[in-house]
Amino acid sequence: MRYSDEAFEFMMQTLQERREKAQNGSEKRRAYVYEKLPEVKKLENSLKDSYLNLYQIIASHKSNAAEAARKVADDNLAAQQKIKQLVKALTNDENYLEPHFFCKKCKDTGKADGKRCECAEELLKEYMVRSLNESSSISVQDFSRFSLEYYPQGEIRDRMASYLRYFKDYCANFPDGCNSLLFIGKTGLGKTLISCCMAKEIASRGFSVLLVSAPDILRKIEDEHFGRSEGSTLDSVIAADIAIIDDLGSEFTSPFYDSALYNIINGRINLHRPTIISTNMSSEKLNERYNERIVSRLLNDFIPVLFVGSDIRQQRSVKRYGKK
Repeated sequence: MRYSDEAFEFMMQTLQERREKAQNGSEKRRAYVYEKLPEVKKLENSLKDSYLNLYQIIASHKSNAAEAARKVADDNLAAQQKIKQLVKALTNDENYLEPHFFCKKCKDTGKADGKRCECAEELLKEYMVRSLNESSSISVQDFSRFSLEYYPQGEIRDRMASYLRYFKDYCANFPDGCNSLLFIGKTGLGKTLISCCMAKEIASRGFSVLLVSAPDILRKIEDEHFGRSEGSTLDSVIAADIAIIDDLGSEFTSPFYDSALYNIINGRINLHRPTIISTNMSSEKLNERYNERIVSRLLNDFIPVLFVGSDIRQQRSVKRYGKK
């Protein structure tokens, strides 16, 4: 994936902050231990002196240098073990003095096994997804904004109440058992609101969430592809833990958009990453609008969720202004 300079700056700054936090925490814990156990400080100071002594022994090239070096090394190991025993007796954690790194694999350096660590990749992805969301015309919402009172009592309200429970469980358990969803229904039935609520709930649990409209995201991909702007929007959409794409079908029709849309859907399916797409179009209209490859993915790899009822926006307008 191609990342922006800003993404790398964010990654490096975050890694530095994590290292500093780990080091500062270690120093505070060490000060506490020194206060309670002065012997630990003496042992650590003796260790520092012994390392210099060991270097001098090795550099001397004396006949007994090897034996003397082994003795210093053995004494060091004994001192380290003694420190761990004392610290464990005080804190119940023999590694209490060690820095508590966010990533144990790379110790917050961003490099592991000669390549970029997974934690660094996650930071780059987080920045790119966040940048896309900041430029999105859709804002996250809270489930408390979703009211069942706008759905007729009886079968329709019961269905929507069942959906609401399912959506909340979906967010609470994400990503376990979470399939891709296709929200279908006429305008004003709550598809976008539910999408925004789910985006906030899943993001609050630490996952990278992309919330965009289909026209906006496809336009960005097109501009980057033809050199009108820089970025890696397509890669970022595919990389997000969950992509929520609203208002499919409101974008212009073009072979490029169809290709980009297929790449998004197919790329995420191949990576087993759930996607939520909402549309005002029926399955028949989708068949008329999109090519067979796109429709096949939408109707076979997504679970359809049919929103029903009357236009909520219109109901709210009537409630607020007393007229249709």
